[in-house]
This record gives sequence, C-alpha cells and structure tokens, in this order.
Amino acid sequence: MTQTEPTQLLVMVAVDEPLDEALAAAVDERSRQDPLAGFGLTRLVEAEFESFFVQQNEVDTIPPLVVVGDLVRNEAALIRILQGLAFKGHIFLLPWQERQDQKGRLGHLPLSGLHWSMLDVKRPGLPELLAGVAAQCRQRQNLQRSLSRANSQLRRYHSGPSQQEPRVAISDYYLTSFLTHSRDAVVALDPLQRVLYWSSGAERLFRVSQEEAVGRAAADLPCWSSALESSLQDVRDDDDTVAVEASCRIADSMKTTESVCSPVHDELGRFAGYLIIVRDVTERQQRLEAERAAHVEENRWLSSERQYLRTLFKQAPGFIAVTTGANHVFDLVNDAYQQIIGQREVLGLPAVEALPEMQGQQLLVLLDHVYQSGIPYVGSGIAVRLQRRPGAALETRFVDFVFQPISDDAGRTTGLFWQGSDVTDHKLTRDKLNLHQKNLEKLVQERTKALQTSQLALQKSQKLEAIGQLTGGIAHDFNNVLQIITGSLQLLQLEVEAERLPSQTLQYLKTAVDAVDRGSNLSSQLLAFARRQPLRPVPLNLNRILRNMGGLLRQALGEAIEIDVIEAAGLWNTLADPHQLENVILNLAINARDAMPEGGSLTLELANTYLDEHYVLSQPDLPAGQYVQLAVSDTGTGMTPDVLERAFDPFYTTKQDGKGTGLGLSMAYGFTKQSGGHIRIYSEPGKGTTFKIYLPRSYEAEIEAPMSSGGPVVGGSETILVAEDDPAVRNTAVSMLQKLGYRVLQAEDGRSALSVLKSGMGVEMLFTDVVMPGPVSSTDLVKKARALHPDIRVLYTSGYTQNAIVHGGRLDRGVELLSKPYRREDLAGKVRQMLDARQSEPLRDPGPLHILLVEDDDGTRDAVGELLSHLGHEVKAADSAEAALEHLAQQRFEVLLTDLNLPGMSGAALIKRARLSSPDMQVVVASGQGTEECEGLEPVPIVLAKPYDLASLRSALQQVNQMMMHKAGRDG
Repeated sequence: MTQTEPTQLLVMVAVDEPLDEALAAAVDERSRQDPLAGFGLTRLVEAEFESFFVQQNEVDTIPPLVVVGDLVRNEAALIRILQGLAFKGHIFLLPWQERQDQKGRLGHLPLSGLHWSMLDVKRPGLPELLAGVAAQCRQRQNLQRSLSRANSQLRRYHSGPSQQEPRVAISDYYLTSFLTHSRDAVVALDPLQRVLYWSSGAERLFRVSQEEAVGRAAADLPCWSSALESSLQDVRDDDDTVAVEASCRIADSMKTTESVCSPVHDELGRFAGYLIIVRDVTERQQRLEAERAAHVEENRWLSSERQYLRTLFKQAPGFIAVTTGANHVFDLVNDAYQQIIGQREVLGLPAVEALPEMQGQQLLVLLDHVYQSGIPYVGSGIAVRLQRRPGAALETRFVDFVFQPISDDAGRTTGLFWQGSDVTDHKLTRDKLNLHQKNLEKLVQERTKALQTSQLALQKSQKLEAIGQLTGGIAHDFNNVLQIITGSLQLLQLEVEAERLPSQTLQYLKTAVDAVDRGSNLSSQLLAFARRQPLRPVPLNLNRILRNMGGLLRQALGEAIEIDVIEAAGLWNTLADPHQLENVILNLAINARDAMPEGGSLTLELANTYLDEHYVLSQPDLPAGQYVQLAVSDTGTGMTPDVLERAFDPFYTTKQDGKGTGLGLSMAYGFTKQSGGHIRIYSEPGKGTTFKIYLPRSYEAEIEAPMSSGGPVVGGSETILVAEDDPAVRNTAVSMLQKLGYRVLQAEDGRSALSVLKSGMGVEMLFTDVVMPGPVSSTDLVKKARALHPDIRVLYTSGYTQNAIVHGGRLDRGVELLSKPYRREDLAGKVRQMLDARQSEPLRDPGPLHILLVEDDDGTRDAVGELLSHLGHEVKAADSAEAALEHLAQQRFEVLLTDLNLPGMSGAALIKRARLSSPDMQVVVASGQGTEECEGLEPVPIVLAKPYDLASLRSALQQVNQMMMHKAGRDG
C-alpha cells in the first residue's frame, strides 16, 4: 500500500468500551511499527451498519476489516447483509463466552463466501494479526482488479477490430500469469461437468496434473466430493454463486477445502459451464477446531466454577442476599437467608413488600443510608422482629451483619450485598452468662464468707482431732494399767472374803474398786472424744429412747427442773449405739441442770430434718442428707462467746474444782462424729443453751436391745488360749479365768499363739488383745485360728481398738469385744455367754465326702482308708504326690488328706499344686513330725497329729464340713 492509496479501514460494530480500547491500542502500536501501514478507525452502531457498507460497496477502495462486537443483537442478519453486498473484506467474530453451540453459529460461514476468523484480544500479537489480514485483503483486491482488466480486454478483443489482437495477447498473458501463480485452485467445467481448465494451483492442491484432469468428468477425479457435486447442481438450478466447505482425500490425507462455484454464460447469456475456485482451509479449520475446543473447555471450566460458587453461596452458613436499586429489590438469597425469614418468596420484590413487618425498624433505615452514602455498615447484635410463619406473632432475632454497597464502573451505587449470621442463641446465651456471672460473683462472695467460716471450723476440728489422737493413746495405756489394778483387786477381794478378814479391809477394797470404775469411766470418755470407742450401732427410734430414759432423767435432775419431752410423729430411725447415746443425753441433761442452779426447764425435742448443701459447706466431713434431730434446750445461764468457742475441748470446764471433769461435752462431740452425725450449740448469756444433735437417718427396722440382767458369776472347764503382750495384764487375765475354773493356755504374741493352735491341742476359745506385736497381728491370728479350728470362739479385748476390728467407728460384723478395763463379772459373763452359744449349736455329721488320701506307708494308707470308708466317705488312695496329681487331673475331690513327708515331691508342694487346680478343696495334713513345712500356706490347712484315732479323724472332718458350710453360706 502506498501513501496515495486510501487508508485501510477498521470498522467496529457495536463494540463495548474494553474492546474498543484494545483495538485502538493495537492500531496505534501498528502505526508506530510501520507509519505507512496505518488504519482508519470507524465506530458504528448496529443500526448504521447496512447503509455504511452500501456506500462502501459503491466506491473502489480497499475492503475494510470488520469487528462484530458483543453488543450486536442479531449477528446472523449482519452477516447476511455482507453476503448480499459481495463483501470482499475480512470479518472478525468474538468467541461466545456463555454459549456452547459454537459450531451451529459458525457452520454457515464457509458457505457464505466471506472471509472471517475468530478474534481473541487477550492473545499477544494483535497489531501483527491486523496487519496480516489487511495484507490479504489488499492481495485479493489486486487480484480482483487484474481479473476485471483482463475481462475488459477480452470484451474489447471480441468486439473491436483486428488491431486489438496485441492487446488481447497481452491480456491473455496477464490472465495466464494470474491463474498460474494463484495459490487457489481454479477449475472450469463444461455444462456436462467435464474439466475444461485445470490451473497450476489445482495441480498443487489436488496433486493431479493438468494432462490427467482436462477432458475427464469431474466426478471421476479422486479428489472430487459429493458436496461439490451437490453445489454444482445448486448453481445450475439457481443460476447463482454457491459457496461450500467439503472434505476430500488428497493423496493419503484428508483435506478441508472451501469452494466458490459460479455459473459461466456465453455472449448470448446461455449457460456455458462452471467456474470453481477452491482454497485449502485445512490449517485454518484445524486452528478453528483447536480454538473451538479451547473455548468449550474454558466454558466448561467456567461453568464448573460458577456451579461451585453457586453451591458455596447456597450452602454458606451465614445468610447472604443481594439487592438492586434504591428500593432494594431482592436479586439473590441463599438458604440461610430463607431460613431466617421463614422460607418466603422474595426474589424480584422490594424489601418493603417482601418483608412488610420490617417497616419502621432500624434495618430498613440502615439499608437506605448505606445505599445513599455508599459507605458500608457493620452491625452486631441488632434486634430484628420477623414473622417467620404465616399468621404467627413477630419473633425477635438478633443478627450480626454487614451491608456492602455494589458500585458500577462509574462509582455509582447500584445495589447492596448483605452478609451476616443469626446470633440469637449466642446472644441469649451470652445474656444468661452475664447474669450467671453476676450471680456467681455474688455467690463467690457468699461462699468466700462461708469458706472462712468453714476454715475456722476445720481448724477447730483439726485441733480436736489432734487432741483426740493424743487422748486415745493415753487411754490405751491407762486402760492396761486399770486392767491390772482391777483384776488384782478383784482377785484380792476373793482371797479376803475367803479368809473372812474385818469388814474395814473389805471397805478399803471396795473403795479401790470404785476408784478404778471412775478411772474406767474417765478413760471411756477420753476414747469417746477421740472417736476410738468401739460402737455397736443398731437401728433405733429416739422416741423410744427418750421414753425409756424418763425416769432416769427425773432422778438425775431433781424436782427443781421441769422436763418436757416432745416426741415427733413419723420419726425416722437412726443407726447408733443405744448405751453410748443414753450416756450423751444424760451428760447433756446434767450440764443443763448445773446451768440452772435455781431451777428451770429442760426440753428434749425430736424432729426429722434435712441438711442441705449450703449448710454442710461449713461443716467438714458432713454430707448433705436426711437426719434425725435431737434438741436439748435449757433456760440456764447460757454461754459467753469465749466459753462457746472452747465448749468441746477436753478437760475444759467452767465449774468449780472437783465439780466436773470437762469431758462430758467432749464425749458427746466424739460420739456424734463417730456415729456420722453433727452437733451444734446455740447459746447466749442469760438466755439458755440449746444443743442440737443430728444423726443420719436409717432405713432399717428398729431393733429393741435386750434387757441386761445381773446374776451369779459362772465359770467353766473349757480350754481358753490367752494372747496378750503385756505380762502383767496377761497374768491378771489368766488368774481370773483360772479362778473361774477354766483351763488356760497363754502366749505372749501372735506367733506363739499360732504355734499353740497348730500343736493339735483342743482350744474352745481364743482371748486375744487387739494390739499385738510381731509379724502375726491379732486379725491374722484369728483368721488362721478359725482355719485350724472352725468352731473356735474368739473374744477380743483392748483399751484402744485402732482400726483392726473397728471401721467407720463401728465394730466389724461378728466381732465380740470386751473393753479394758473389765471386771471379773464382765469377763465371766462374756466368756460363758459365748461358750454356751457354741454348745447350743447343733452338731452336724459330715456328709459323704470325696477324699484323696496320700500316704506312702502301705499299712497306714490301708488303715486310714478303712476308717474313712467306715465313716461313709468315698476314698481314692495314692502312695506319692505325683500319683495324687494324676488323680486330681481326672476327678474332682472335696478333701485332700496328705502326709507331709512323701517320696519325691513333698506334701507341702503337693498342697500348693492341688490348690492351683482346685482352689475350693479343703486340706487336712497328717504328720507326726511337726508342721513347719505348712508355714506360709494360705489358707492354713487343718492339722491332724499322728497317731490319731477315729474320734480325731472324725473331728477333723467335722471341721472340714463346717468350713464348707460356712463358705457356702457366705457365697449364697
């Protein structure tokens, strides 16, 4: 293109602003690259398109480049206009972003005869692309001009004189040169579709020489296609130019061609044949297909991304809405928004119509403000009243949200984006939490005060506990000393009575015994305060206790004191030691009497009560629950705060010297605590005092204690084993029992006592101290004694029980205890009672037992087997431990009777092996050389000393039977 030629036009039809800017930039860039290859830009709207190109078609100018923009509403109509004007320029189409039917859109273009391509302004090299397409347009224009001049020369040649022949020759030369060098294939056919002309371009394209093609029917050529055949028929029928795109095989590959078929007429206007121009568009088609596939993939990806974003929007946990315009018309809402407004249809409706209940509320005012100002708003905990169900009352919800303005390119607000969360539950929970926090602060203050009170009570309790441990230890030693004195005095009293000494001597002895009794009572009070006295609690009803104590109280208080007992209807039972409880009540009554020297009234009132968590918070070790309350109130002088603070301290008293020990209230305190209860004092000077005792409720039925009756001292002739580590106490106990007629054995510790029991001597009772030195404790001794002698009776004695036989302040079930110091009458009565109970039990003959007899001596094995069979038992005999184990593997036995000295495996090893396989099997050891090998066997086997007779064997089996019955009763 020269400077004198018109400028190449670039026509932009209905192009949006971004594309316009991109094309203008490309034109400027091309002008900078080549100032002689400039473009002229023309911008058209769709309505101006047809008139503009009609004018362009009338002027012989360079065909323009046309860019069809996204804003064109009818792209097909525009293309038809260009086709009707025989447009020789180039059309640029933009790829559709949101339509999948690209093929249907572009399929008609190859048939239109137009030159076109897809334009992607985002790809680099746009200026070069425009320059290349413009060059092709100029080439086509030059070719058209050459053809026109050639045709003019031909017409003048045929109509003019002979001097035109040189010009015709020149014209032929140009035409031939044009056809020879044309890149397109030019083919001429006669009316019968035989090849008249086959250009050089046709030879290059179809790989068929001119000699092979000319004269042949076009249908016989290997490159011919049915599409061309059909298009020729259309040309003949319509007498018009037809464009067609077809696929044909050239050599060994498929090519895509674009053909323009035109009719040819002679001078008379008669149909003379066909002119076909064929172009190879394979590469262009492949490029278009690649572009089309890329666009499809991009559209698929965009569609997938849009679907993903729609899913995120729909399932977002917070509510989202988009409104447009000043009336806030709903354009988009998600599920969370629908849920908060009650699943209403709001799309396309203004906010006032969609949510009429919002009128007058803060939210609508905020919407208008944000839309008008363009400033976002963030709200927290805003109250909104909504009708979430048709006909329902307005419901208040609390929301956190943001209103974000949506602006166009010019910065004008076009809508609002809503995003937020329903925080109603959180708001209500937070309000409750704040309320609870305030209540908690108040409660902390109250509990802090209560804790301080509790700490003071705990300090006092710990002080009393420490004093109690000290007094308990003192009481233990004191009781041992008292026991020695008591026993010695009573033995001396027997001697004095026998020798009939003067009555003055007897009076001295009686005075000494009375002093011991007072010391014993003092020791008992010390143990009660220390919570170490052994209690025998039984279910009882305090109504009955007070009723039975009426006479005793009147006798103790005298006529100057008025007694009022208020029983409670439906009073619960409690679990307590009745004798110790009576002592507590009596002590409190005596204290009340001493506080009313001029007389007064004493009220004992019973009630059911409940101690709640708040009350027990200040009382260490006191659980909340149901209690039986005993209130002892007097009208005496009362207590000052100082006296009240120390009232339960042992040996503390406000009475004159010699008027009290200071242990009465201490004993009441210790008893109540040991019984799982609580005691409290309410007193003011001059207004009297009230003691309130709380004992835990019991659901067991009341048990009335039997009346104790005195009687003569009775002894016996049974054998009693005395186990006591203190020699003086042991000698006193042995002497007292011997004076009662019993046969007495003695041991200084548990090991010595166990040796006596294992010796085979008959022992009916074990009388043992609770606190025993050495490796064998009193409880271990009793356990092994009962294993050796199942029917033995066990009587404990102690001045301080610790935790051996007392747990939770109560004697273990089945335990008999004689507390130190005890009198001769107490010892005689307790021993006789237990031994008589033993004799009253019916003697049960052992039933038939399966016995495994192990004895290596043949004569002894046969003799013992005969004795066992005589007693009705089934016997299996073995001469060794190994043989016995084989029998145990094949049969179950209830008793193993074995010698200890066996060939091979010893009897002790056999016992251990047998108990692994048969843990319930009872074991009897027969030995004439001691039982040292049985040390450490648990449980201890029954020992049968050789030689033994039928009675001894029967007794041993009787013990086996009793142990089996005891175990069966325990398991049942």
